[in-house]
Amino acid sequence: MNTKINYLYRDSGNYKTFESRVIAGQMTSEQWETIRSCCIPGDYYFYPEAVGLEPYSGDSWFDSMTDWCELENFELTEEAPDVELSVQELVRHFEEAKKKW
Repeated sequence: MNTKINYLYRDSGNYKTFESRVIAGQMTSEQWETIRSCCIPGDYYFYPEAVGLEPYSGDSWFDSMTDWCELENFELTEEAPDVELSVQELVRHFEEAKKKW
């Protein structure tokens, strides 16, 4: 069982692009809460690149004014990982990134 992390990019015109990445391992609710606590409060903003996830691809026709993404949710999946991260590594990346944003 693996974990799909869902997040979205919202540009300055409020156009949204939804992203998801599958990481190895099964995330717990406690780990999810740790990740959320590391994000900017409110809309749970984070920089995907800072935590080992792929950044927004830039295919919106409206120019961006930010690289922030909003953490949405997670779900367990049988899909194969598409990012070389484990759940524990992702949590650690968020904890380290929190000190920088």
